[in-house]
Amino acid sequence: TSGRPRPGGREPLFSSSTKFESGTGWPSFWAPASEDAVDLAGPGFLTLVFGREAKCKTCGGHLGHRFDDGPIWETGKRYCINGAALRFRAEMAASISEDASSGA
Repeated sequence: TSGRPRPGGREPLFSSSTKFESGTGWPSFWAPASEDAVDLAGPGFLTLVFGREAKCKTCGGHLGHRFDDGPIWETGKRYCINGAALRFRAEMAASISEDASSGA
């Protein structure tokens, strides 16, 4: 699927260009759309098992968790995101492609 997921119509969180098949059954991405998109909970004892909680930086809503077992050829991170927290917008992907081709 092409597009960029957003919670409740807010700013983009992840790009479909960073989505990958992790084998977990959850939508997985190796990076957020921008540094301003996702907040991570601080590391703690249980983060080795459950990952670090990922929240929308705008509204604070729970998105899923980030693990350190993602694609090593990219960031090495796996953002395992609850599909109910995502909305795909194909028109955003089209505008991003246009911006990239125009050099904007």
